[in-house]
Amino acid sequence: MQALERVMTVARLDDAQLARLADVFGPDRADNGLVRATVGDRCRWIRGFQDPAYMWAGMDGVYRWHVWHWGYQVAGLMEKSHVLFLDISEKWIQAARLPLPQRIAAFKAVDDELQLAKDGWNPGLRLLDVEVPAFGPSCVQDAWVVAMMRSARAAIAVEGFRLKTGKLPEGLAQLVPGFIKAIPADPFDGKPLRYKKLPKGYVVYSIGDNGKDDGGLAETDGYGLQVNVDVTFTVTR
Repeated sequence: MQALERVMTVARLDDAQLARLADVFGPDRADNGLVRATVGDRCRWIRGFQDPAYMWAGMDGVYRWHVWHWGYQVAGLMEKSHVLFLDISEKWIQAARLPLPQRIAAFKAVDDELQLAKDGWNPGLRLLDVEVPAFGPSCVQDAWVVAMMRSARAAIAVEGFRLKTGKLPEGLAQLVPGFIKAIPADPFDGKPLRYKKLPKGYVVYSIGDNGKDDGGLAETDGYGLQVNVDVTFTVTR
C-alpha cells in the first residue's frame, strides 16, 4: 500500500490508469478470507484431537510421547475438550460470516468465552489451554487490511476528481456517484471513511482498532508498516 501512496504522490495518473487501479481495489474481493481461515483451522484441530501425534509433533514432525496424553484419552478428557472446541470453533465461523464491524465484536465475545474456559481449573480443558489460539487478533488484523484497501479505493476516486476538476474535493461526498458509487465504510465503526485536506495533499483514513478518530495520525514500525492510531492513505501532492 505504501508503494501505491508513493506512486500517487509523485505521478499524475491518467483516466485509464486510475480506472485500472479502481478495478484492482474494487469492492472487497476476499471478504470471506477469514471464514476460510477459521474453517481450515477447525479442520486442522479436529485431526489433532483425533491424533495426538499430529497435534504434538515437534518442529521436525516427530511425535514425542507423553504419558499424560494416554491418561487424557483413557479418562475421556480428549473427547470433552474436542466437544468444547467444536462449539467454540463453530462460533468463530459464524462470527467470521458477519459484516464488519459486527464481526470484531463477535470475535471478541467468543475469545472472552474461550479465555473464561481456560482460566477455570479443569483438566478437561488442558488441550484448549495449551493449543487453541484466540482468533480475535486475526480478525482485527483482517479489518486493518480491509481499511487499507477501502482507503486506497477512496483515494483513487479523489485522484479522479482532481484530474477532472483540477482541485481536491472538500469531502468524500463530492465523489458520489461520479467517481465512486458510495463512500466506503470504515470497518471499525461502520461509518464512512474519514477524509482531511492537508497543507499539501490529503489523507483518507479509518479510525483503527482504538475506536477513536485521531485526525488521520498514524505511526509506523521499523519495517514501515502502520501500527497504532489511524489506518491512513496519504497523498502529499
